[in-house]
Amino acid sequence: MVNRAYLKSGIKVNEYTIIDVISTSGGTSILYLVLSRLDNEYVLKEFDPGGYCSRDEYGNVIPPDDPEDRSIFDAARDNFISEAELLRKLNGIGTAPRFIESFEANGTVYYVMEHLHGITLKDYLENKKRAGENRLRINEALGIIKYVCYALQELHSYKVLHRDIGPDNVFLCDDGRVRLIDFGNARFQVKGRSRIVDWAKKSYSPIEMFNGNYRQDTWTDIYATAATLYRMLTGIVPQSAEARVSGDALVSPQECGVKISDRANDAIMKALSVYPDDRYSDITEFWHDVREISAAYRGVLMGLDGEYKGRRIELYTGRPLTLGRGDACDIRFGIDTPGVSRMHGKLMWGEDGYAYYIDTGSTYGTRTLGGDLLESDIPYKLGEGEGVILGDDQVFVVIREEMP
Repeated sequence: MVNRAYLKSGIKVNEYTIIDVISTSGGTSILYLVLSRLDNEYVLKEFDPGGYCSRDEYGNVIPPDDPEDRSIFDAARDNFISEAELLRKLNGIGTAPRFIESFEANGTVYYVMEHLHGITLKDYLENKKRAGENRLRINEALGIIKYVCYALQELHSYKVLHRDIGPDNVFLCDDGRVRLIDFGNARFQVKGRSRIVDWAKKSYSPIEMFNGNYRQDTWTDIYATAATLYRMLTGIVPQSAEARVSGDALVSPQECGVKISDRANDAIMKALSVYPDDRYSDITEFWHDVREISAAYRGVLMGLDGEYKGRRIELYTGRPLTLGRGDACDIRFGIDTPGVSRMHGKLMWGEDGYAYYIDTGSTYGTRTLGGDLLESDIPYKLGEGEGVILGDDQVFVVIREEMP
């Protein structure tokens, strides 16, 4: 095996100038950030299958001499060319990166695509873990996986399988978009058994990626999508499908302490079934069931009477809104509002799909819509249509809205 080399900053490849290396971790490729002659930034992907080639002093990629290694090199090169062709045909469909062009140079093959600004889900999760957060909030995880499902709906409608869904291939853009990247394993659906790929991700790939007795199809992507959602919700990387064949020890999200509905829990576990026949075959059906997760809703505080009558205030998971007359309060009342303290209470939206109100020791207290006085510093759970009264007539009710 040979040490991996890459093109240095400032080198030109056709009309593109290398700025920096983005990644050398791909099994068969290197990613570069490049500038076009019009000074537009793009990503240049170079075919370079790790230890199966070398590079001369001029930057040319040299294939291996060993016949067996050369066979692997040629097969990987053909796959790289197919990947470029697939991206060209998709050209942004299914949130794939926009394809610019492909060409040969330096004894190898390249293609150019748009430069996405952001971070992979894998890196995002690792950053969260370093900060002491193993899990994502339920709404956040669902918001990410929603776009993965939408992308797969589109890809599958074009008879394309991604076959490599996982946290490292889900890209969170700075502008809020979620994109699928790395279509190196993607292919158009064909009848019959599928070729097995040895670079499949063990924790996110279903049994058919390792065992040719099972056919790859839409359920292959659905398994990987569910495995990615499972990691986001539980903080646990799923057991490999191979290990689960001999003894399935995969526990459900609910058993891991994730507060989601039975329907969503069952949907995730069905999608993660070891054998294809037991899974969903339609990504739309999977999304329809998994979106019934209790936190697939957002909370809105609606003013029924008083200074906020007719106004709607969105509630946030993990971020309390403060209510009172003080300058720092999120929901601020007039300085002379009867019965409202400077810091009266706080309200937030829970991951279980309910609002929680805490009276923070107000002078005159907080009442329920039924007139009961709440105890200070104790969270009070508010469901759909329930609410609180602050002071004489500041009346609010909680509304639960389905996430768009």
